[in-house]
Amino acid sequence: MCVLHDSANHKHNKVSKIFILQQTKQIKFKLSFFSVSAEGAPHCGRVSAEGAPHCGRVSAEGAPHCGRVSAEGAPHCGRVSAEGAPHCGRVSAEGAPHCGSVSAEGVPHCGRVSAEGAPHCGRVSAEGAPHCGRVSAEGAPHCGRVSAEGAPHCGRVGAEGAPHCGRVGAEGAPHCGRVGAEGAPHCGRVGAEGAPHCERVSAEGVPHCGRVSAEGAPHCGRVGAEGAPHCGRVGAEGAPHCGTVSAEGATHCGRVVLRERRTVAGSVLREHRTVGGSVLRERRTVGGSVTRERRTVGRSVLRERRTVGGQNQEKE
Repeated sequence: MCVLHDSANHKHNKVSKIFILQQTKQIKFKLSFFSVSAEGAPHCGRVSAEGAPHCGRVSAEGAPHCGRVSAEGAPHCGRVSAEGAPHCGRVSAEGAPHCGSVSAEGVPHCGRVSAEGAPHCGRVSAEGAPHCGRVSAEGAPHCGRVSAEGAPHCGRVGAEGAPHCGRVGAEGAPHCGRVGAEGAPHCGRVGAEGAPHCERVSAEGVPHCGRVSAEGAPHCGRVGAEGAPHCGRVGAEGAPHCGTVSAEGATHCGRVVLRERRTVAGSVLREHRTVGGSVLRERRTVGGSVTRERRTVGRSVLRERRTVGGQNQEKE
């Protein structure tokens, strides 16, 4: 009888242990639904390839998430980047965390869109332009967008219609970090004369980069052999100029080639400078005397003075 009693107790204890084990598994299974990630997002114990815990949900972009949705409408796992953009642990080639969303330019982002309509990851350049961590060859961060001229940018467009990255030259012209051989920043646009510019156009119809010479003529940083800045345009005479044309039909760089000064007594001083550096001065007095002085590049001087009677008083 004692043996039968012990055997019954053993079977009862074994059944009790099996029941308790089953109850424990059920409790653990139920508790798994209440697991919370380090980011505070409830999940099911599942972990994505990026190490983000989730609930088996997959976004349209193929990123597993926890049902959480950012203000931009992108599902995520509670993770937030240094820029404040929630994401799913995915990181782009440029090191920007994102949610699997990809822009039309092929740049992964977090659903955020700039005022210019460019999707990005919350990153902002020193110029205040949001971007996705991409950097152009010129060092300007952008969103993968490329202008018709091949310059990457962030969707920003200047008043002249040239897309740029928020960078502004010393002359106030926005650009993309590109710099011409003359040191003028531009947006990849090139004029018919081969001068890069930012789509700014002078009153003479010459595109330039906001630079203005001492004579008041806008140009692109190019300087002729005579020291006059210009925009790459060359006149029929072979002289580079800025599109400015004098009343006599002479193209120039904003420099004034004819000066005329009249005094109260009626004397007149005229000075004409040519491209080669020659100078012709003519002074007429009230009595009709004339003084002419011509200086050539070789420094030779020709002086001529005529009196009222027409006689030469001085000549060299």
